[in-house]
Amino acid sequence: MKQQINLYLHQDVQKVPLSAVSCLLIVFVSLLLLGAVYGYNWQQQNILQVDMAALKNKQSRLQQDYESLRQRMVTPAESPALKKELERINADLASKRRFELVLGQLRSDSKIQFSSVLQGLSEQSIDGLWLTRIQSDTAIRAVILEGRALTPDLVPRYLKGLGQEAAYTRAHFDQLQLQEAERGLSFLVNGELQAGGLE
Repeated sequence: MKQQINLYLHQDVQKVPLSAVSCLLIVFVSLLLLGAVYGYNWQQQNILQVDMAALKNKQSRLQQDYESLRQRMVTPAESPALKKELERINADLASKRRFELVLGQLRSDSKIQFSSVLQGLSEQSIDGLWLTRIQSDTAIRAVILEGRALTPDLVPRYLKGLGQEAAYTRAHFDQLQLQEAERGLSFLVNGELQAGGLE
């Protein structure tokens, strides 16, 4: 006959709670960590406050400098004496310009005689071209020639020949109008005479 005997005794494992020393150690470490974080944040806040105070001081100084410059840049009042002197100088300049203009008109080389204008025209004669109107203002040295030509090439030939005459050696023709007519074409020439060519 066999008999089995179980010698294993079942024992409940009981968990031992943390000791008071361990709990105190954990609380102490946690307090140290919190203190370090708080100290770091407090230090950063102090640095920011110092920087902000420095920026406020700088802004205040810049504002004072701006106000000082603005007060110094006040536009000075207009001086009546300087204004009167400027008006006198301008009047003197205007008088001198008028005087120079009168002297220029009185100079012998600035005068243009109408007879010289006509003499230069009379010296030129081209078959197939004739003048119908001659207008000259010797005061402003202007001359207008109007006429007719049988062919267009006669007009430049006439002006080229006219340039050989004493009254027209330095003449400047700045406008030429051509228009078809019943026989050939009509032309109109505007020119400006130079006094140097009349000597």
